[in-house]
Amino acid sequence: HIVSCQLYKTITKKEFQATMKKRHLPKAMVPAHYTVDVYDIIYYTQWHDGSTIKASGLYFVPRNAKKPMPELIYHHGTRMSKGRPNKLGGEETMCLGMAMDGYAVLEPDYMGLGHGDKFHIYQQASSIGQASVDMLFATRELNDSMKLKTNGMLFLTGYSEGGYATLATQKLMQDKYPQFHVTASSPMSGAYDMCGVQSKVMFKSYSRPHYLPYLLRGYNEVYHFIPDINEVYNFPELAIRVR
Repeated sequence: HIVSCQLYKTITKKEFQATMKKRHLPKAMVPAHYTVDVYDIIYYTQWHDGSTIKASGLYFVPRNAKKPMPELIYHHGTRMSKGRPNKLGGEETMCLGMAMDGYAVLEPDYMGLGHGDKFHIYQQASSIGQASVDMLFATRELNDSMKLKTNGMLFLTGYSEGGYATLATQKLMQDKYPQFHVTASSPMSGAYDMCGVQSKVMFKSYSRPHYLPYLLRGYNEVYHFIPDINEVYNFPELAIRVR
């Protein structure tokens, strides 16, 4: 259910077209048919233990859509910071472009990011999928109150962690939510094989070592494989220089 909904941004067709022109993108690539209202919503979802918590996300809605809209859930890549920036980022611009073309676009923050409770359980399929499913329930509730009409088509996509999240959402819908019929799913560049390829990558020299502790913290929260997660880390010794 919806907890709160407030208008976050409104982007006109002219503003969007000017941005695309500045970035040298052809109009045919990102057609702009509508002004888009972006709503910042908070809704209820389930923590991994079944308790109720709050999660959040952005909802991109074409204004005065001429016909019922297809729905699209875009799953963003890895993020670590809570809160909401004042500017729309690169992935939000992608969501905006799809909304300009007539899609009602959802971008869940997942659990623990945005304005949500708790912390983000990184790359854990059931919790990520649940946040997306519950946001879809919430936006449909919002659609009724705003008299927005959709056409029954539902698309799923995302990049990086969002690729993983796309597959997680699709599987959860197939297993537990038969009322949702996925028209097409496009997971992109996700870490899908967590016990195979991902484990080989994570235990080699890696340019972004924060991914592994991020993963371990979330998995330990769900699966409880060690009482104190700090026990798995080898902390570097502090070098003290005596002058």
